[in-house]
Amino acid sequence: MFKESPSAGAVVPGRKYSARRSAFTLVELLVVIAILALLMSVLLPALAKAKAKARRIQCLNNERQLVLTWNLYTVDHNDYLPANGYGTEASLGATRLWVLGDTHLNPGHYTNQDYLINPQYATFANYMKALKVYKCPEDKSKVEIDGTQYDKLRSYALNSYMGWTSPEISFNAD
Repeated sequence: MFKESPSAGAVVPGRKYSARRSAFTLVELLVVIAILALLMSVLLPALAKAKAKARRIQCLNNERQLVLTWNLYTVDHNDYLPANGYGTEASLGATRLWVLGDTHLNPGHYTNQDYLINPQYATFANYMKALKVYKCPEDKSKVEIDGTQYDKLRSYALNSYMGWTSPEISFNAD
């Protein structure tokens, strides 16, 4: 009724057996490589889009964290907005802004971590200790200092109509 299959070492008359059949042929290998290349060409653009979307989501999360920090600050300070403006340590004196920053003429302010997370310089430093929150992952901007390119540490700024303190004269129309 049932035909028995030949056992592992049995020889069946009329069949040719190879002594070794453990490797791929070159054609099989090329077919597998071609299929993998085709799959990668289809999947890599989708992966790039997913990575870009993840960076945009991170950017929105950073903004959310800054808004929460803003709200915590105002609750702790009788609904006063954090001081906003620009200046140097010398020009501001005892005034602390939400983060210390200066005009575009002073590029060192773009790269000094203390101006973002040190409470001596920034009022948000007591609430926000994560330096990465101040920079959008999509922001690839750089600043040149003494001929060397550096990544900027901050992407976000407050609107000058919000809590403007220093300098007293602003560029906003009254």
